[in-house]
Amino acid sequence: MKTALKESIWLAAIIIVSVSTFQLYLGNSAADIGMHDTYIDVNSSDSRQSPVFPAILVFIISLAFLVYMVRVLINRFKYIPANLILILVAGIDIFYFSSNRIVYVTPPTSGSMGLITGGASGSLMPYQLLSVFFTLTLAVTAFMTGRNWKRAQ
Repeated sequence: MKTALKESIWLAAIIIVSVSTFQLYLGNSAADIGMHDTYIDVNSSDSRQSPVFPAILVFIISLAFLVYMVRVLINRFKYIPANLILILVAGIDIFYFSSNRIVYVTPPTSGSMGLITGGASGSLMPYQLLSVFFTLTLAVTAFMTGRNWKRAQ
């Protein structure tokens, strides 16, 4: 119970800091984007349809990864609950960064519609490197957690 409360406080603090920082960065100013004949309303009234909602989730997950990575390294992989949360967060990061979430809209040529495509292979290189980094982190953390599992019990 004490461990669950401690980890809940850590996760709540990460969420509060992430949302506060994101809100401070964006503020309540209009963040509308006008592109040629398309208009994107970033501050949409429906939070699930707004592009800000996924961005906040990515920010929360990234901050959680950094915080738990530091905690796990300081504890030398001996604190099992923090290890398990790091494994979960790294898995979510792998899912997010390995899927092709970048969309490019090419301008329409004469008489044709604009084409919506995924990014070119060269432009996804940073995301592929992040995915490899998160996979290695997940593998090392899972190995060290399994190694320390019996010692912790």
